[in-house]
Amino acid sequence: MKVTLDTVAKAIDGLVVGDGTVEITGVAGIRKKKEGDLTFLANPKYEPYLACTHASAIIVAENHRNVAKPLIQNPNPYLAFLKAVRFFQGDEERPAQGVHATAVVAKDASGSWNGAFPWARARSSRLDASSAPARGSAPTRFSIRT
Repeated sequence: MKVTLDTVAKAIDGLVVGDGTVEITGVAGIRKKKEGDLTFLANPKYEPYLACTHASAIIVAENHRNVAKPLIQNPNPYLAFLKAVRFFQGDEERPAQGVHATAVVAKDASGSWNGAFPWARARSSRLDASSAPARGSAPTRFSIRT
């Protein structure tokens, strides 16, 4: 996908400083060496990389000094970069929230949600956890009943 810097700036609520007709083909970190990329600078400790980046344009804060490359100024460069990533990658289709229509759970199943790991045990099942997990951990042993 090739778009102009002006188009990206509009999509991420930024203001172009410099040549808005520059073609942008994607996004990358400031240390990547690919022309056509859009990168960002939000932390001053990465400022030395501005001199050697091959990115075609840089997202910066509104109060940033001009550099030799076209800029997109935005009050929040982190958020603007995230918007740029979404602009180039699009919104991936996410699974619907909830229980899938084909999910099957035994009628006598019991279980718990203890934070990071759910666990379940069915009394009539042939495969179950041998003991309830400790808080914050998943069951590590299974027993097969025949």
